[in-house]
Amino acid sequence: ELKQFVDRANIYIVPVDAVPYWDKTSKVQSITDFNEIKISGGGGTVLQEFFRDFRQKLRRYGHFSSVIAITDGYIDEIPVEYNPGCSVGWIVIGNNGFRPPFGKAVTLL
Repeated sequence: ELKQFVDRANIYIVPVDAVPYWDKTSKVQSITDFNEIKISGGGGTVLQEFFRDFRQKLRRYGHFSSVIAITDGYIDEIPVEYNPGCSVGWIVIGNNGFRPPFGKAVTLL
C-alpha cells in the first residue's frame, strides 16, 4: 500500500515491537527499497514510546506531516496527549476491534 506514495512523499520506516528501533530507520526512495528493509524485533508492540519520542529521535529527517502505523491492533494503550498533531493513519491487519487513540484506522482483512 505504501508503494503508491514513493515519489510523492519522503517515507521513513521505523520498526517497532517492545521498543522503537530508531537505529534501524530506513528511508524509502524507490519501490525496490522496500525489499531492503530488515524486520527487527519479534512482537509485543509498544507504540507509546514511538509517538512520545519520534519528533526528537527523527528530527534529522525534517518535519513530519503524517504518520502511518501498521499494526495487528494488539498494542499498548497510547495516551491521547501523545497525539503528534499531524495526520495519523492506522493500517490494521485483521479485525480485532482496535480503536485508535487518535487519527483514522483502516482495517485490512
